[in-house]
Amino acid sequence: MPPTPSKLNNEQRREVCSRYELGETMAGLAKEFGVSTTNIRKTVRRGVPGDEEATKVPVSGASIAKFAKRAKSILWRQNGKDKKTYNTWQERVNDLTDNGGCTRHQAIVQVSKDYKCLERLFAEYDVSAHDPNPDSHPQIRQHGQPEPVDGVMSEARVQSHRENLAWAIDMAGRYLRTGEKPDTTPNDAAYFMYRQAIDDPKEFFAKYTQIQAKPNEEEEADRLARTTGKRAISEIDQMLDVLEEHGEAV
Repeated sequence: MPPTPSKLNNEQRREVCSRYELGETMAGLAKEFGVSTTNIRKTVRRGVPGDEEATKVPVSGASIAKFAKRAKSILWRQNGKDKKTYNTWQERVNDLTDNGGCTRHQAIVQVSKDYKCLERLFAEYDVSAHDPNPDSHPQIRQHGQPEPVDGVMSEARVQSHRENLAWAIDMAGRYLRTGEKPDTTPNDAAYFMYRQAIDDPKEFFAKYTQIQAKPNEEEEADRLARTTGKRAISEIDQMLDVLEEHGEAV
């Protein structure tokens, strides 16, 4: 049985495929284009007949698709149950697409520049081909640009390894959530851990888990002291028992 003819023309089919790659739902696309979800599913699966090369996502398209998905994921986690930040971002992207003369890709890039928590994505993904205004937001480091020196001031504070680790994890978590960097660090060792947590989170947390599995040195010392004390008391009690058995005065 031949496939059911689509109600979408080829230009609409290309747009559906592209926007689905950017993370939009089939139900949302179906509602906007006035077709069934099944129709959208078939469109995404088959692409545009006779136009296979055009429907393939190029390298830059793959970058913007991943960029958009990461941006949505970050914004979704910003406000807990209240998705105000995420919803506002979506509304601004839609408005710029509908009324600002931008493609959806361009709107995503331009709007995302105004969110500090998304700035690091520009360094991770090359979305320059979709940037309608490259000169805006010069403070954002773009893909391929060298990372600037942080210039974080050290307080030269003496503290334990675990305290340094706790500070590094807290600051790395804040940066990954909001894009905010620390102005000061307790000491150079703590800052080194912080950089590791940001640059290679998987490796860092593997080491962190190993460290957590080891007992704290101070706690271990206290445990040994208590054990030694209990042993000494037990030995004294045994000695007293022996003396009493031999009739020694105590």
